[in-house]
Amino acid sequence: MGMIWGCSEQAKAPPPPPASTPPEAPASGPASKPGSASSMPAGHDTSSTAVSLEDLFKMPETPDVVVEVGERKVPRAALEQILRQTQIQLSATGLPAGFDRPRILQGAVDQLVDEELRNILADELGVKADPGFEKQWLADLEARMEAQPSFKVFLLRAGKDRAQRERDAHRAAVMEAVVQKIKAGAKAETEAEAKDYYARHVADYTDRAGVEVWRIFVKAPRGMVQRDRDIARARAEDLLAKAKKDPKNFTNLAISYSEGGKATDGGFVGWVSPGTLAPDLEKQIEAAKPNTILPLWEDAVGFFVYKVGKRRDERVRPFDEVADEILEKVYRRTITKKVDAELARLKAAQAVKVHIPELEQK
Repeated sequence: MGMIWGCSEQAKAPPPPPASTPPEAPASGPASKPGSASSMPAGHDTSSTAVSLEDLFKMPETPDVVVEVGERKVPRAALEQILRQTQIQLSATGLPAGFDRPRILQGAVDQLVDEELRNILADELGVKADPGFEKQWLADLEARMEAQPSFKVFLLRAGKDRAQRERDAHRAAVMEAVVQKIKAGAKAETEAEAKDYYARHVADYTDRAGVEVWRIFVKAPRGMVQRDRDIARARAEDLLAKAKKDPKNFTNLAISYSEGGKATDGGFVGWVSPGTLAPDLEKQIEAAKPNTILPLWEDAVGFFVYKVGKRRDERVRPFDEVADEILEKVYRRTITKKVDAELARLKAAQAVKVHIPELEQK
């Protein structure tokens, strides 16, 4: 007979780190065996009296079904996957104080139960995973794996093969569908509060009058060797000539050659309002027509090539235009609480049976 959780919430230890958010794996060097002394942070207990991670995370003897949530059955393989990934996480971060095997097993069970409760909630709300969201979630993960080989190694060691990553993407899409459904209900419920917030923060939703400005920066502080500063000036003048020849290519020039923090944005500074830049520079910007490249600008830090774009008048964005932004910014916590409340309601209503003899003995 498995353990049955009653309707009241029992005090329990915090679960292991969630399986969906693994930390970064070591940047370089050979992968050490999980639980070995070389994989532990400084100060971690690696003495012979310390229990090894292998022992703590050893798969317990269980039947094929480890957890039942209502009519839903969770297979043994799901528990095994969570234990394996959490072991790898803690081999990098170290075992928290007081974290013992019962807590680890209970935390893994909690994750399995929570996942099934989310699926039940999705069914109740009548929502399904969006295939487009799944595809994008998976594409973002694959891109990160290619960009960070150590992260890729971490996931593969944790059993995150392609099939498992696709299942993770589906789980994420289900939860996103749940959140969006509840968010839609919360929007109607909290619209009066949102309008009140908008009225009190209308300045945050006011676009000031200004001019679109882009720039390319060539670093050349006045204290540098004059010969080097002359070389920097020549580079800036060459970029100026290229920008004048083809203003539409300005963003590519900025991405490739600008040494400023805006380079990755194609040099886009933003909508510049009066009083933002040096007065003489602002006069040039004010007098320029759209799509104009200004003369080379020099100051104490180096040389700048500026491009001027469109102009706009001051505009207050109407509430309907920013309502979703306000709900996302201000009421995300409210929506999260609503989701948690729904999951708690389902947990109290569902018969949850745990078929792990090792936990039953505790």
